[in-house]
Amino acid sequence: MAKKNLWTEKNKKLFLVALFVVLGIVVVYELNSPSPKPKSSASSGAAPAASVPPPSGSVVQPSSSTGSDNPAAAPSPAAARPRDSEAARQEELQVLLADTSPLNFAVLTVDKGGAEVKRNVFAYYVPPKQPDPPPPPPPPIALRYIQPQTVVAGTPKPVVLIVSGAPLPPDAQVIFGGAPRPTRRTGEGGLAIDVTPADYASPRNVAIEIKSQSNPAGMYSNQIAFMVQPSPAPPFKFVGRIGELAVFELSEGGAKEYMRLTRSATIQGVWRIDVIGDNYVEVTDTRYDIKKRVPLEEKR
Repeated sequence: MAKKNLWTEKNKKLFLVALFVVLGIVVVYELNSPSPKPKSSASSGAAPAASVPPPSGSVVQPSSSTGSDNPAAAPSPAAARPRDSEAARQEELQVLLADTSPLNFAVLTVDKGGAEVKRNVFAYYVPPKQPDPPPPPPPPIALRYIQPQTVVAGTPKPVVLIVSGAPLPPDAQVIFGGAPRPTRRTGEGGLAIDVTPADYASPRNVAIEIKSQSNPAGMYSNQIAFMVQPSPAPPFKFVGRIGELAVFELSEGGAKEYMRLTRSATIQGVWRIDVIGDNYVEVTDTRYDIKKRVPLEEKR
């Protein structure tokens, strides 16, 4: 009997030790586990927690309830927030799409200081006119005139071109078509260059200017055009030959006139007949000493 009671006491001690171990594990688990979130009264239906009295000295704001004692009836803070910009834009778009009233795009009335101004909405924007840039400063040298101003292309003789300008530097030089030419002085404010027949063999305009040889970028003049005109064309036709005579046709005012002329004769006092061939004649414009060849034209 004594042995049986001893084992009973030993079992009690082991049971107590096991119980303390289990309690310790439970306590440690409760301390380390996260606290559960409070459930919403609206979802669980539980009674609301008791209200905590405000601290002494604080003012309690009256409730803005609408007559219901249920706290869930009050608007939540999320519902009281303003709608975001994207939702507002979508709502405005829906309102515009729902409006089916006709629009008048032809004329738009704008109020400007009490006065109504009508504008076409389809008119494109026209920027205001910008002020003109200031004119460049005048050249240091003023080129006044050239003499002669014109020549006839094909004239077989040189021309002396007189250029007048002021103030002229001591090393003033005439520029003919962008190329400097040998220049000589003809007096106060006068310069001269020689223009060869090759310089004006064909019709064109040649720019004439004055520049300083030592300082062409600082001392220069304006430009004047030297005009090379085309040589006159014969106002008649060579239509046949009878022996030593050439037959010419002239047209004036729709009427035709025929002339039979020999060599050395002149037509209209200007065109001298030099050669009479079977298929051409050679004539000279006595005003400019320019020779022309006129081919034979069959008379119809």
